[in-house]
Amino acid sequence: MKYNRLSVKELGLLDRMDEASFTHLTQLASSILGVPVSLVSIIDKPNDRQFFKSIHGLAEPWLSKGETPLSHSFCQHVAYDNAPLIVENAPDYDRVKNNLAIPDLGVIAYMGVPIHDPHGRAIGALCAIDSSPKKWTDEDLATLEKLALCVDDAIRLRSALKTSETIREEQADFTYAMSHDIKAPIFTLKSILVELGPLFDENNSEEHAMFLEKALQTTDRMELKTTDILRYAYMGRERDELEDVDLNAIASEVMDDLGGLIQSSGAKITVGELPTIVTNGYYMRVLFQNLLSNALKFQPAGQIPEISINADDDAFENVIRFTDNGIGVDEKYQTQIFKLFGRLHTQQDFPGTGLGLALSAKIVSYMNGEISIQSKVGKGTTFSVILPKQDLSTATQC
Repeated sequence: MKYNRLSVKELGLLDRMDEASFTHLTQLASSILGVPVSLVSIIDKPNDRQFFKSIHGLAEPWLSKGETPLSHSFCQHVAYDNAPLIVENAPDYDRVKNNLAIPDLGVIAYMGVPIHDPHGRAIGALCAIDSSPKKWTDEDLATLEKLALCVDDAIRLRSALKTSETIREEQADFTYAMSHDIKAPIFTLKSILVELGPLFDENNSEEHAMFLEKALQTTDRMELKTTDILRYAYMGRERDELEDVDLNAIASEVMDDLGGLIQSSGAKITVGELPTIVTNGYYMRVLFQNLLSNALKFQPAGQIPEISINADDDAFENVIRFTDNGIGVDEKYQTQIFKLFGRLHTQQDFPGTGLGLALSAKIVSYMNGEISIQSKVGKGTTFSVILPKQDLSTATQC
């Protein structure tokens, strides 16, 4: 797809109806001009048709069809000329007097002005139609032209969003591919280093063994970082199934996964009654693991972590809070920590990839929720995750 020229099909202007941004404008045109019918019509010449992106007041069967052949189109002349077409009594107007829209659609009075793609090419018309002769005024034309500018703006916005989405997808694909390719040499390097271990043991070289250990630690960090980048880049690329997810079960599974770290730190973790919510189970598990592992990791030396996970009962939202007694986060850094690689500490102090909270924020945003932090240095931290309540019968897929 070329960014500088999206087709009307790529812009979603063909074969997709009932969009408020266009419907409101046709309703407004009919109301202001005092006519029963107003249309946003896109000319699809290769398929010999005009497609009605928005319809107000058109009778059946054309309302259900949402289109007509060009034999029934006044709007094609507007697009081809890139100029208004004003018809007060169609049977008396030579250019359209044989147009089948007159007998089949009851088009007698017509006024149409061109609408354009983001690069100024006329692609159709915004038109007002009456089934009786009508004398159009200069004020009527000026009104319709202003409304047509609003249609142009809606199309330009659509193009900008579509282009931005495409660029983001390509960037995510590139990141995914690069991260995936990098994992292979990391794995190979790690395997070689492991094979070298027995040789250093035989030679009894403490210095060599120390360097080997550091090299293995480096490859472990590289492997972890590429895994997190892959997860971040590809999250949400496909429609992910929503289901009823018991967050109590999620918390229990994550605590089992982190069992070694919990046991070695002597952490005291309390989990209140958590709700069952409509969400994606995999993403909730990643979210819980990131927040709980952070709470375990960012602790003063020698301190026993005390962590609680609780939920607030609310009619419209699910609020889950993760509270710890850790080192806390200075207020001036509380936005930075949600950014990619937004690390506040060195690897020596607190190992990690700098992606955990960025991924957590992306997951919550993907679920149409919010994540916030309340923290003071030396006084611990609370992360609040707010997710809208929904049920499977009305939930849209992620």
